Amino acid sequence: MTGVIDRMEERGLVRRERNLQDRRVWRIWLTDAGKELESILPPIVEDIRQQAMYGFSESDRQLFSELLNRAVANLS
Repeated sequence: MTGVIDRMEERGLVRRERNLQDRRVWRIWLTDAGKELESILPPIVEDIRQQAMYGFSESDRQLFSELLNRAVANLS
């Protein structure tokens, strides 16, 4: 996950600072550029999701979701 945050920070979408009370903790905030994407990205992502799932039955979608969750858990 850190790699994703690093890339978002490099692109100016987030800023992060260490917590002064607990140096293990990072605080992460969206920048103005990141906040702009909050309204732009969800409809785009939903369109892509709809295209990707076209023709899948509800049971196929559920199975696919479960398999993805298991794959993600394997990477954690």
